[in-house]
Amino acid sequence: MDIYTRTLTEHGIPFTVSGYASLNESHQIKELLKLFRLMRDIENQVLIIAVLRGIFFGFSDDDLYQFKEAGGEFDFYEKIPEKLNLKLKENFDRAFCRLRQFHLWTQKLPPVTAMEKIIIDSGLLSHSCLEGYNLNKCGELYFILERLRKAEAGEVIGFASMVDQLEKMLEAGIEEELDILTEENTVRIMNLHKTKGLESPVVFLAIPYNTTTHEPTYYIKRTGQEPYGHFLVYRSNPYNKGKGKRLAQPKNQ
Repeated sequence: MDIYTRTLTEHGIPFTVSGYASLNESHQIKELLKLFRLMRDIENQVLIIAVLRGIFFGFSDDDLYQFKEAGGEFDFYEKIPEKLNLKLKENFDRAFCRLRQFHLWTQKLPPVTAMEKIIIDSGLLSHSCLEGYNLNKCGELYFILERLRKAEAGEVIGFASMVDQLEKMLEAGIEEELDILTEENTVRIMNLHKTKGLESPVVFLAIPYNTTTHEPTYYIKRTGQEPYGHFLVYRSNPYNKGKGKRLAQPKNQ
């Protein structure tokens, strides 16, 4: 459902979400995992470039190219090249300083405490809870922290192991129950399970990742007092896949 929430947010359309949201589909969770992976493996240059280009710092490819051309090292414990232009130098200096602080927390604090401080200090939590943005984004972050706290309480483990736990959670496709109170004049986004029993005047059933080309086989007429179903009847064909001869169909269909 994240694809719909992001699109509606971009167009300034108010919405609410209910039902289940898969955490491994969340853009902000994917970005957060990159940052945590970097804190687990600070010498990984691929990860540091990915984090610098991501939502937390927003460096462009040209910024990264200029940094490298000026003799910069993708290591946030290294110095920023002096010959880099002043504005870009200040931006990289702030980013590296922030990353060093994040890494220090992972070394000094309990794992989940460090994760929570990183989420807050990075601005991810405040961004998620901005007025007009989907409140369920805040719920995703708190849900993850709560699950990790339970894992942390079970045994004493380090930050790297806690990142491993988060990766396993996302790989397992854990879904979070989301249920924000519905407001008037909003688009309600929910999965099919949550829609059962509702009688909304307008419903869009969408599948963004798959396309189908088959003809409809069921026809439901709802123009009268009671709905009527119309069905096509085929003879079974045991020799070939698919349907056999059509035996009956609704009138004028």
